Amino acid sequence: MLPKNLSEQANNNKVVCTVFEINKTYANRNGKYTVLAINGPKMLVRYEDGKEANLRMNMQERIWENILAEQEAAAAKQKKKVSRHGPKVSFYIKTLSISEEADLAIPGLKKRQCIAQLDANFQIGDRLVYYAVESKKFFAVATITAEPKKGKARDYLFGENMDGKVHLYPIDVDAHVVTEALAVSIEKVEMESVANPLELLIEADKYHALNEDDFELVAEMVMERDAEAEDMDDDVEEELEPEDIADSILGAEG
Repeated sequence: MLPKNLSEQANNNKVVCTVFEINKTYANRNGKYTVLAINGPKMLVRYEDGKEANLRMNMQERIWENILAEQEAAAAKQKKKVSRHGPKVSFYIKTLSISEEADLAIPGLKKRQCIAQLDANFQIGDRLVYYAVESKKFFAVATITAEPKKGKARDYLFGENMDGKVHLYPIDVDAHVVTEALAVSIEKVEMESVANPLELLIEADKYHALNEDDFELVAEMVMERDAEAEDMDDDVEEELEPEDIADSILGAEG
């Protein structure tokens, strides 16, 4: 008796084994088809558009196995992508008003916290990309790591109501470009989930939602610039002679 999903056909005293079964549907690079009959090493199939063809089973078997492998790889990639952030993770652009280049080293990132209105309702694991409204550049990526504490808006000069309360969310800083020249210009980014970003991102202290693909695109660009800045710093240190480093340390201590 044949196995459930295995057909055997005799051909010149040889046994041809195949995964194909009559009336089952498979696919090749031309599209999906249904097996109508199996004749020796070939099978008669009908495509979805009604066309019929005689195909060599050994070749079609390899093609079908490749298609299944591609589908499994795509499913595994999607599963990994979902598990990395979790199904409930949200993504936001956080806008800030920054007037000087040195201000890209903003206190909130140094203190590992971000400030939001009480109704923001962010969750642990939510991701943020920081955007400077004056220079129109993305410069930092962060992840919310814990439940917020309350603070006074006046203490942080946040929002329009200085007498109100705000939420202080602990964060991990995934990337931070301090030099404005290395920050990512919004003109270099094409986002599908944010319509007219130059018009939308003009007000500071706001959070704007975006989809995961757009977030990953911006975040990757910021991280690359952050890595470039670190490489530049390393190159500068390597160029310094030992006596230069010693003089620098003594000068700082003096």
